[in-house]
Amino acid sequence: MSKCNPPFNNANIKAPRMQFAIDSQLDKVKLDEEITNVSAAERSFAANKIDELKALDRKEENGSTLNWDNSEYSKGGVAVTFISQNFKDINDVSTSKLEDFKNINKAHKTNDNVKVGVYKFPNDTKASLDLNLIIPQEYASAGLLTALALGQESTYNLDTYYNAKTGRSGDNTIRPTAKQSREIQEYLLRGELSPFIIKLLNNRKDVPHINKDGKFELVHWSNVEGLDIIDPINYGGGIKGAEMLRKKTYPGYWVNRSYYGMSFGKPGGYKKESTLGPHKYSITISPTRLYNMKSDPDNIRAKAKKKLEEIGDNSRKAQKTIYEYMIREAGYDGYWVADQSLGLSAAVFVPLTPSR
Repeated sequence: MSKCNPPFNNANIKAPRMQFAIDSQLDKVKLDEEITNVSAAERSFAANKIDELKALDRKEENGSTLNWDNSEYSKGGVAVTFISQNFKDINDVSTSKLEDFKNINKAHKTNDNVKVGVYKFPNDTKASLDLNLIIPQEYASAGLLTALALGQESTYNLDTYYNAKTGRSGDNTIRPTAKQSREIQEYLLRGELSPFIIKLLNNRKDVPHINKDGKFELVHWSNVEGLDIIDPINYGGGIKGAEMLRKKTYPGYWVNRSYYGMSFGKPGGYKKESTLGPHKYSITISPTRLYNMKSDPDNIRAKAKKKLEEIGDNSRKAQKTIYEYMIREAGYDGYWVADQSLGLSAAVFVPLTPSR
């Protein structure tokens, strides 16, 4: 990525519909708001937690993460559910059901990062017993994609107490085999997606296609032939309207970007705009480098809200600008969105080198 650009690059200036689609998605983001030798004490802890969940109002949501011996798991990380058993009513959950669940699923526990969870769904009496893999926070995006692929309702950050929603109901989850569970754990613990998870995700239209190397595929069109690098520094040559106004109004927070289509030529993928140039550039990038703006796995919206309070500006153009700024500050290379009419696209903040 250290190559230089040609002297002139208008690669980023003629994708008005893509810019509009990404901007319209930003408009939707609101920042206003086998079990042996279990001691009596450990059984009591699990029982107390289950009783606490039973006492919740129907609207409330909560859960607890336990070690395999039913003691409290008190460390951090992100809990990613990969096996679950649902109950229509939280009152049907008990410590004996918990022991049965662990014994049935013990073959799926292949390392000490697997914990047990009990969870009550919001706005429902429904509950679940779960096997959760605890992963580092920096792998939250991969964790959320894994949960999404399996039909799980959410992931949970044990450090920030943030429940990141997948958009799935958690009602019809996919149960991996013991071998698939082992692979899920091996891959996620290094921030990657297993082949099984990739296959599931590639059956969905609302998630960018992932190639055999586990990468998102990006496509960029330009009027310039022979670009060695697509660099966001060239952003702005043909921009008008709201985006230019945001750039001028918030120069300290504005983030230059290049626009890309995703899953081009595939169901749900980007539909090329007629105003784009004839020269196509293909690039791959790790799914963990692009932020899922809609699902917001790191709760960046909350951080953006605090920043808005600091600067004393809560206008819509400030909200969109600060949200993008905070995504970059969180260490991401950009973000992706799914637009109903245009398909999947991305805004990328860093220079990328096209494949040859």
